[in-house]
Formats: sequence, C-alpha cells, structure tokens
Amino acid sequence: VPNLDNKGESNPSPYYYQNLAEAEYVVATYMYMCLNGYDHNRITILTTYKGQKDLIKDIIKQKCEWNPHFKVPYKITTVDKYQGQQNDYILLSLVRTKDVGHIRDIRRLVVALSRARLGLYVFGRWDLFNECFELKNSFNILAHRPKDLNIVINESFPTIRCYNSYDVPHIKVDDFKHMYRIVQELLKL
Repeated sequence: VPNLDNKGESNPSPYYYQNLAEAEYVVATYMYMCLNGYDHNRITILTTYKGQKDLIKDIIKQKCEWNPHFKVPYKITTVDKYQGQQNDYILLSLVRTKDVGHIRDIRRLVVALSRARLGLYVFGRWDLFNECFELKNSFNILAHRPKDLNIVINESFPTIRCYNSYDVPHIKVDDFKHMYRIVQELLKL
C-alpha cells in the first residue's frame, strides 16, 4: 500500500499506530466484495494495532454502516483478540511502514495468517515485512502469490471461473482511490 500524501503510519500516542491509506484500502476492498455478492458476515477485518482497528471502524461507520449495500463486517478487531477464531475471508492490515513492530513475534504472525478459511488479503509494505528475518519463511510462501490486487471485470460471487484461469480480463487496482472509483461505478449499476 503506497503512502497517502507522502505519509505512511502515524503514531498519535504510544503503541497506537494508524495508517490511513491502508485503512481506506481495506474498507474500499470490503465494499467491493459486498457489491460483488460476498456476505458481510463472512468477512473479518484484522489489524495488528488497536489504533488501526479504531480508524477502520470509524471509516466503516462513515461509509458503510448506514448503507444497505454494505452493512458492517462480521468483526473488525486486532490479531491478538482474534486468536482461536476464523472466518471465510480475512482482510489483514499490517499498518507499519517504518519498522515491522510486534508482528515480528512469530506467534502473532501465525495467528494473523491462519484465520482465513477461503481468502486472505494482506495490506502492507511488502519490502518492509519481507526483509524481516523472523518473518522470512512466511513471506517466502506469500511471495508465490500476486502482490498486487487484481480484480476480474464483471465477475461476482460465487464465480464459475476455475481457480487457475489467468486469461480472463482483469484490472490491477492501484490504490484505495482507484478501488473507491470502482465501487462508485458498481453503485451506479
């Protein structure tokens, strides 16, 4: 997730990290999923810091809660609070842009990456987390997956396309602003 106006994470108080660009991207992706037929109860938004959780909840309240197209996700919570739980789809915000932070603890990383039954979407800084020694094995696995968010045009849930079909028309989503434009176009239909 690129910076927003040359700004990545913010830290308004100790251990209270937020990343507006990531929070907006996660919410825009959630909205896109809802508009394409995903049940909001099958989607959980996880993050590594309480500050980010609070920011995402504020954005959801502003953009989704009042709108019958979206409602609210099943849960918006931190990785630490979600231990032992699962959902079909997880949108994970790693928040940090300057240093890895407490996700360096492999137990937290295992919880973060193992909560999704069907789909895991990770929002963060690839270069930062991939270079961390403690995370290297997990990120080597993720390296075999696309790092950019690509969506298939005019496809809705459930899809009839085969998992490994790569010849379908798709678009790369550049950032949260691009995703919001896609959401706005879908709302017009």
